[in-house]
Amino acid sequence: ENMFIRARHPERLRVAVVDQRDLETDPSCVFPRVPCIRDPHQTLCKYSDQIELYDMDRQFAIGPVFARHIAYRYYRGEYYAMQMDAQTTFVQDWDADIINQHESTGNEMAVLSHTPQDVIGSIDPLLGRALQTKRTIMCETHYLAENYLENDAWNLKDDVSSERGPILQPFWSAAFSFGRGHFAVNVPYDQYMTFLFS
Repeated sequence: ENMFIRARHPERLRVAVVDQRDLETDPSCVFPRVPCIRDPHQTLCKYSDQIELYDMDRQFAIGPVFARHIAYRYYRGEYYAMQMDAQTTFVQDWDADIINQHESTGNEMAVLSHTPQDVIGSIDPLLGRALQTKRTIMCETHYLAENYLENDAWNLKDDVSSERGPILQPFWSAAFSFGRGHFAVNVPYDQYMTFLFS
């Protein structure tokens, strides 16, 4: 919900959700707790026509890469496209800020990406503003014992100004990425990579 609440231009957002859950027992993340007919001012009611849902029963789920493949199929030529994990929390005016960051790269093919860090104590709950200015960068990768590849995210020193714009890094994270919409067409997810995490 805070994606819409904290956006400067919530009317510009279009969201595709692939919800992998037990359809009989787990609540949906896109339906409000109170029916819209009783309280139409709820965020999920106000913006319901901007949210597309693909409900997938968890018994048929074959991993996040397949779910991301389905989500990319909802792309309809939007100028920008963003992908994130469900637990992402947004700061105030995030939409204007991320567009400015992308434009500051001067590169239409740039993709902003990072592995989000813990948000506890990082966002002012009343104003929605960031309380921390540390920046992370993915500089290295390694294999875990199960032959699972993992990116290492490092916090940069405090003297690195975020006003310089995004920092070029060699890795991409499925946890969060933002770029021009053609990214969803030019670099699609492989639907046959089942049970692959990132």
